[in-house]
Amino acid sequence: MKLKLFLLFVCGALAVQAGDSPVVIQVGSSKVTLEDLQKLKDSASAEQVRAATMDAVFRPLRDQKAVELILETAKSKENLSSDPEVLKMMKEAQKAIEMQVFLGREVQKRITDDKLKVIYAEVLKKVKNQKEMEVSIILTGNEGEANIVLAELNTGKDFSEVAQKHSIEPNTKKQGGRVGFLIEGAISEVLGPDVAQSLKVLKDGVHSKKVIKTKDGKFLIVRRGSSRAAVVPQFEELKPQLVSMYSQKGLIEYIDEIKKTLGAKVFTMDGKPDTLQIVPKKQ
Repeated sequence: MKLKLFLLFVCGALAVQAGDSPVVIQVGSSKVTLEDLQKLKDSASAEQVRAATMDAVFRPLRDQKAVELILETAKSKENLSSDPEVLKMMKEAQKAIEMQVFLGREVQKRITDDKLKVIYAEVLKKVKNQKEMEVSIILTGNEGEANIVLAELNTGKDFSEVAQKHSIEPNTKKQGGRVGFLIEGAISEVLGPDVAQSLKVLKDGVHSKKVIKTKDGKFLIVRRGSSRAAVVPQFEELKPQLVSMYSQKGLIEYIDEIKKTLGAKVFTMDGKPDTLQIVPKKQ
């Protein structure tokens, strides 16, 4: 009898231990626990989600998962795996994926260091005689917060410390707001024309005296650090970007080559021989 009671006690304790993570979502018989949500957060593709505390992301993460589970539960009742429309769309999707893989492999075959070095030389030519400046930012969610930040900076507080305290931009917050060195000509594309204009008139080591509104409705203060002649990364460092830059050119080369091999021809509306334009001419 004592042994039975002991076993019941152990089994009960184990059951409590195994199920001690509270349920945060329930849809029908399906349940999601806080532990499940933690695993979802830890495997998120966005670095800012992984780095955030569970308290900060719990509600949006839970609600997103709840909506997914609601829709998945509703969908499962329709038994769409053999539905003709679904099968047709899957077939079309498969064709698109196959083409993407095929073209990717064909372009990869044509990539050589000599071809990439031609592109690298063009990059060097573009940045020759250009300057770059060290840029730091503090991003806030509204204008009121931005004005508080600006007031702190105007009292002489260190920009890096204020950025770590107030900035909501996760990629630069830990570095004291530091974005890094940016070529002057690229700042407008990276941070927007208003930021580029502000940095242009600032002296080294000075922050903007006005709050700048971003195109997505947030507000920031920017600081110009030291300036220097533009430094281009070495070939090997830039190689992944060079491969990406070559991809379209490599695709055109492949199509031009294979059209000759296959004897491909195009004609005008009245049946006369015409020229195939792989890339449409700009109007």
